[in-house]
Amino acid sequence: MMILMLTPGCLDTTPDEITGIEIELPLNSVIEGDIATFQATGKKPLGATYLWDFGDGLGGSGEFVNHIYIEEGQYSVILTVIDDKGSIGV
Repeated sequence: MMILMLTPGCLDTTPDEITGIEIELPLNSVIEGDIATFQATGKKPLGATYLWDFGDGLGGSGEFVNHIYIEEGQYSVILTVIDDKGSIGV
């Protein structure tokens, strides 16, 4: 007979955090219909995936991205970086 005992908190599945990554924003204000260029700067983890959320329901991927905002407004741009070990930086 075998008894299996599970203890809460023994298995930590929380990914490690990546720090030192920043977003380089466009130098000038962006007017709707114009191309806005964004770039990930700072630490560049090996094998990283760069996922962008432009705050308008659209996203992109890559270290450098272009995006066109259709409507005037204020938007929060979020960059999520996942390295080849599954660590995450936001």
